[in-house]
Amino acid sequence: GSNMVSGQSCGNEGKNVYASKLINNPTSDYVGCYNDKPAATDINLIPIMGSTNEVNGFSASASSVYQNNNDFAGPWCAFDNNVNTWWHSSLDSGFTYDSTTGQYKGNSSLNIIDSNGQSINVPGEWLQIVFPTVNTITKYSIQGRQDCCGQPNGRDPNTWYIVGLKDNQWYWVDYQTNISFNWNMLSFNIANPQPYISYAIVTTVVGDSKAVGTRNSLQIATWNLIVSSD
Repeated sequence: GSNMVSGQSCGNEGKNVYASKLINNPTSDYVGCYNDKPAATDINLIPIMGSTNEVNGFSASASSVYQNNNDFAGPWCAFDNNVNTWWHSSLDSGFTYDSTTGQYKGNSSLNIIDSNGQSINVPGEWLQIVFPTVNTITKYSIQGRQDCCGQPNGRDPNTWYIVGLKDNQWYWVDYQTNISFNWNMLSFNIANPQPYISYAIVTTVVGDSKAVGTRNSLQIATWNLIVSSD
């Protein structure tokens, strides 16, 4: 009908409804009202770091740094919201990957409790972020260095574990293998999110399988750890 105007009658004004009996087995379901629930929002937990590994109670660290040059290739570079900077693992003996296969042949590792509850030692260079309080991530995203080191990049993560720290013990959070980034940012959901004070990525194999002779180190330009508002 036409729009109502001020003072217009709606009908049946001034009348009451008399209820003589109440039902004794009511049921109800809330089905929502159109778009009354906002869409889930992804929130990156890590504040932007710039030239330092400490900000607002968050602390970044790594198993090694290229030429020990934190200003150029420190852990903070993976958290500075700039794809043109990157954490770069060391090329010194004891920290490198096989340049052909990408398999880790260095000495760094983390002992973790795997998805079966077994204690295992995971070899690889690692990047760690410590939170000021316990947090539960539901998703993470990674991007490697751009326009370098093979076609595609021979120094992107290829196979890795995401692990979380609780009571001084690392626990399995996620595992990915034979991933090709091809310069892109890729996201991964956590199947069973749990609260941890710290997270780390341990990379056991680097580089796209098509890269030749460049798979000797690890470079991560971006690592976002995400919670959802849903």
